[in-house]
Amino acid sequence: MQIQEITELIRINGQDSEKTTQLISELTTQKDWDKIYQISEFFGQEISILVDAQERIFVDWGSISRVELTPPLGSVVPFKLWLHTHPRNQAFWSETDQYSLFIAERILEQAIVLGMDGILSTSNTNLLELKPSIDQSCWTLEQVTAWS
Repeated sequence: MQIQEITELIRINGQDSEKTTQLISELTTQKDWDKIYQISEFFGQEISILVDAQERIFVDWGSISRVELTPPLGSVVPFKLWLHTHPRNQAFWSETDQYSLFIAERILEQAIVLGMDGILSTSNTNLLELKPSIDQSCWTLEQVTAWS
């Protein structure tokens, strides 16, 4: 499905509709990060996606700079992935993102942020450890991978 068709379906059904959540869940399963970013940029809103231990996908929309890692009721830890977008901005770990990663260091495997310049990811090397890190050194330091 082309991005124009996707954005039109979202506009018709609404961002919080079951159809929209299913569509974004399918894009997440396919790891179609480019389309997820394009949707976010088109609507000018951040999209936050959380994949729990049972592979259930939760989608949340928010204003720019206001999507935090917020586990939904009924989700199961450890979370496999927290992905969110920075529409019309670079892929980087904002202060809010860094705080979210700090709190989730024992329950989150991987985090990805999508920006106009590409994809930035980090993996947790301290998952489920009893001793929290002091300086977030449990997260790998990666470089932005440009869109292809």
